[in-house]
Amino acid sequence: MSVTRVLVRMYPESFRDRWGSALEADAQSAGWRSWPSLLATVIDLWLHPVVWPAASASQRRYRAATMALTVTLTIWVVGRAAAASHSPLSQQYHPTWSLTNCAELMLLGMVLVLPLPRLTWHAVTTLLRRTFLALAAPAILGIGAIVFVHSVDPAVMSKSRLLVTSCYWLTLTLGAIQVSRIISSLDASVTVPPHPARLRLGIAVLAVGGALASWISLSSAVSTEGLDLLSAATGVCLLILTSIFFSTLRDLGNC
Repeated sequence: MSVTRVLVRMYPESFRDRWGSALEADAQSAGWRSWPSLLATVIDLWLHPVVWPAASASQRRYRAATMALTVTLTIWVVGRAAAASHSPLSQQYHPTWSLTNCAELMLLGMVLVLPLPRLTWHAVTTLLRRTFLALAAPAILGIGAIVFVHSVDPAVMSKSRLLVTSCYWLTLTLGAIQVSRIISSLDASVTVPPHPARLRLGIAVLAVGGALASWISLSSAVSTEGLDLLSAATGVCLLILTSIFFSTLRDLGNC
């Protein structure tokens, strides 16, 4: 399989269905010179799912909600990793705000953007089945790690600390990925898409929470003796992720 075809297949399915053949033909004729442009467009499209071809406005709202929740879960994992480190970010809090407050604010935003399940037997059973199948692996992994920690001798535990820590982070990361997959698989037969006003408000709340978390991280990096690279990197990462909320709000306004 050629590089050009691989890059074209990385485009969203709805985009490929409409323009994939013409895009691949043009890219094949341009040769390797089209690769940077194709890759840049792939990244841009996946960061702006609202602008993909859609059958209805509700489908665009589903995509916006999925993007917002996925970015929120990513921010949570990044923030959790920073808080678990020995950086100044894990030890210092802003006098008027903390990362915990940011998490609470973003939890409110998640509730606002989350599609609501339909109150039908089919919708409830489908949602429960998908949730069980998606979260079974991370749940088993997490429970296994907990049982191991509470059942082994301290000497064995000290030797297995790296393994347990790896299982912990793998459980969190896999759980976040699976939750995003559950949300992305929802449709109008199972859930009701968020109302446009509620969706915009929720994403705005998430943007504020992410911006505050980034501000706390960056201020922690420069308020210590010298520059703390881990806190600075966390702040920059959170700032980049937060910018996706603002771009999603802009896309919703344009569509």
